[in-house]
Amino acid sequence: MKQWGKILALLGAMTAYPVQADVIEISGHLGKPLIIELVWENPVDLDLFLTDPTGETVYFANRISKSGVRMGLESGCSEVSKNHASYGEIAKIEKALLGRYRVSVDFIKDCGNTSLDAEFEVILKNKEGDVIDSARSSVQYRLLNPVGWEFRIK
Repeated sequence: MKQWGKILALLGAMTAYPVQADVIEISGHLGKPLIIELVWENPVDLDLFLTDPTGETVYFANRISKSGVRMGLESGCSEVSKNHASYGEIAKIEKALLGRYRVSVDFIKDCGNTSLDAEFEVILKNKEGDVIDSARSSVQYRLLNPVGWEFRIK
C-alpha cells in the first residue's frame, strides 16, 4: 500500500485555499463508491471534512453534498465518554467524480482530556472495504489548522 505522501498543508480555514503539495492520483474508481475513514485512539473529538471536486465540503454541519458525498459515522464527546479502544468518522462518496478531493481533520473538542494533540489515520477504501491508500498524522487542539490531504480521481 502506498502512503499518501506528505502532509499537504496546515489550512487556516475550511475554504478553498490552495494546497501546495503532491496530489495522490487514483485510477479505476471514477463513478464508483468510495469510503473515507478517520480513526484515532485518544479520547478526544476529531472531525472529518471532505471537500469534493465541486468545492462543497461535507462535515458535521453539512452532512450531504449536492454531488452525493455523505457523512456517516461520527464520534463526538458522547462516544468518547464510553471509553472505546478507538474512535472513528466516515464519509461516503456515492459515485466518485472526476477531479480533486480534499480530506481534512481537525481537533475540535478535548472532551475533558488533557491531551493537546491527537494521532490519527485516514483510510481510503472501496465499497468492499479494500484499502486503496492511507496516511497517518497528528493534529493539535484549538489551533483551527486542519491537517489535509488531496487525491484526484482520474
